[in-house]
Amino acid sequence: MNKELLISDPQLFYSKLSDWLFWYNTERAHHGLGYTTTMHQIKKQKNSNMLWTYTPWI
Repeated sequence: MNKELLISDPQLFYSKLSDWLFWYNTERAHHGLGYTTTMHQIKKQKNSNMLWTYTPWI
């Protein structure tokens, strides 16, 4: 949907992509996960190392 931004404004493209990924993993209920979010499932796992506070930008 925003692939023209990848060429014309890469910073805006990555910002929009980041926003979408955040929504997809923290707010969207997934059928395959019992209508819960990806983050909810990760939090349920006691030994998960998938939670992080810093993600480097490209």
